[in-house]
Amino acid sequence: MKNFYFLFCAVFLVACGGSNTKPTTEPSRPTINYLLQDDYINKAAAANRKKIKGVKGDIKTLTTYIKSLNDSVTTIAYALDYIKQCNLTSDAERDSGYRLFSSQFYAVISKLNDSLETTYETIFNQLLKDTTTTELTCLKKNLATCGIGVYSTEGNPYFDVLPDYFYESFKGRVPAWTEAYLSIRKDELKQGFTEDAGLLISYDELYNRIKRWEVYIAKYPNAIYKDEASSFCDMYMSVLVTGIDNSRIFDFDSKKLLPEIKTLYEKIKTDDTTLASTKLIAAYYNFLARHNFTDNDSIELFTKAHHIMPMLGVQPPTR
Repeated sequence: MKNFYFLFCAVFLVACGGSNTKPTTEPSRPTINYLLQDDYINKAAAANRKKIKGVKGDIKTLTTYIKSLNDSVTTIAYALDYIKQCNLTSDAERDSGYRLFSSQFYAVISKLNDSLETTYETIFNQLLKDTTTTELTCLKKNLATCGIGVYSTEGNPYFDVLPDYFYESFKGRVPAWTEAYLSIRKDELKQGFTEDAGLLISYDELYNRIKRWEVYIAKYPNAIYKDEASSFCDMYMSVLVTGIDNSRIFDFDSKKLLPEIKTLYEKIKTDDTTLASTKLIAAYYNFLARHNFTDNDSIELFTKAHHIMPMLGVQPPTR
């Protein structure tokens, strides 16, 4: 499930020109159990800041520096500290700087998740049992220092970004459109999205997410995150129209549109008609009215005509 989430958070490296200043070499890989040592990340980051003190980086040295990093969690702190010493002069460079960082971040997360049941087997078992130990406390503290939290889905623990981390780390360091994107995702990550094919938010809140992304796309039509924003918007709209397995929009027995969903659709019909979502839901409401608001085979024709992906039988992302 978490892999689905990563699909919407995929990033690409962008290389740009810069000075010939060489970045300071990143320290050697830490020992295998470093995350279980108290305050290890803060101590390692402090030592590394002394090493790069006085370095004046640019997009070229930043690219070289991040590409030189290994996949240990410490490198997240190292990369962020290096970025803070870089002079990224254009919006394109600031966007590239964030993408370079997020690419390294998710590479580390991926490696960490892959090692959860092997390198950290004892910790994995402790998480399954929801126990509290000194080692587990140290692990969580070290991970939180680098913006990583411990989550679970259907009883299985996994690591992912803390809701505020990207926004708080990069506000004022990226263009307005990227900061706005990170702000929206911050709020969505705090709420969560689904668990066991059921919504963690209400359908009203789901519609508000759709509107927020539509406003974002309209305000920043050329933003580098336009495609990601559209993907979120499309997924949320698909859920709003078709429902998901454990958050149905039609009654399972009577096949009738649920009263709270019918009320929401009616509310949406009177909403800002400049939004595509409003027009689509209005059209869907009228379509359902012609079929006595009953689930029927012709709904598939409507969803295909409006490029809506049926979400029943699909496991949406948790966050």
